[in-house]
Amino acid sequence: MTTVALEKRVRALEAEVQVLKNAVPTRMVRGKDEKRVTAKKLPKWLQVSLQEIAERKVIGPFDTVEEFMADLRSPGI
Repeated sequence: MTTVALEKRVRALEAEVQVLKNAVPTRMVRGKDEKRVTAKKLPKWLQVSLQEIAERKVIGPFDTVEEFMADLRSPGI
């Protein structure tokens, strides 16, 4: 892949990251910020991810692989 092609991809990714940063509030709290997020046109995958975070369906972060494996092996919620 040429340098020009790589630079073009990087610029496209940077533009997408900027759009997402502008759409997501810096603090995710229920109420006013949540309404602002859902009112924006976010990609479906990001809407689902934010919904899962709000519903506390995510785990982690983990500092070690052992912590991660212990969490996986523990009984579910």
